[in-house]
Parts: sequence; C-alpha cells; structure tokens
Amino acid sequence: MTDPILVWHYATAVPVKTERSDYDTDIIVKRDFGVSDNKGRRVGSSVRLLTQEFVALPEDHDHYSYSTGTPGFYFVAITSSTRNGSRYGASRGDKYFATEAGRAEWIENYFARAEKRARKTFNREGA
Repeated sequence: MTDPILVWHYATAVPVKTERSDYDTDIIVKRDFGVSDNKGRRVGSSVRLLTQEFVALPEDHDHYSYSTGTPGFYFVAITSSTRNGSRYGASRGDKYFATEAGRAEWIENYFARAEKRARKTFNREGA
C-alpha cells in the first residue's frame, strides 16, 4: 500500500494570501467502533468530506485570508470523535489531498487507528 499524498497541512506550511472557496461536496462518514465509554456511550469517529479550491492573490490585494496551501483544488478530510453517533470534542484539523483516492485511503487508515485506540482505551464491548 502506498502512502496517500498529503498535499499540505496548516501547521507545516508557509502562509500565502489566497481566496478559498467551499464546493458542493459535503458528506459526513461515521464509524461506530463497537465499544462504549465509562458512561455507556457508543464510541466512534466521523470524517467530514469536502472539496476546496485555493486561488492565489496578489500581495497588495486588500480582501484575502492567509492559507498555507499551494493554490489549487483539494479533497479535504476533517476528523472528529463521536459518542452515540454525535460529534464529541474538538475536530482534529483539516487534511488536504491531491486526489480523492488518496483521501479515501487515508480515511480508512484513520478509522483503523482510531478504532484500535478506542478498543485499547475502553477495553470492553459496547452494549
């Protein structure tokens, strides 16, 4: 299995003046890990899928936001924990990919790691 291409991440790149657009893809994929926390809530995770385009702006442009990406079109994944199927806690940050296949592969790996962590943390089957 090859590693997916993580195009950029806000914590590791240099800011550039850009204009960012959200597009029509906005899907939430949820996974229940079959375990419950100490309050009896089902533990799982969700990933919000969307696409975004970043367009570079001239340095003297007065209406902009700083982004840390290379201008272009990206497939985005935003992860969150869930309890009983609802978001729980903070999201884990946006991940940007050059291809939809790269994002899909990363998501499957993310769910596998998150489930392993949940089973180790709670160590019992859900009700």
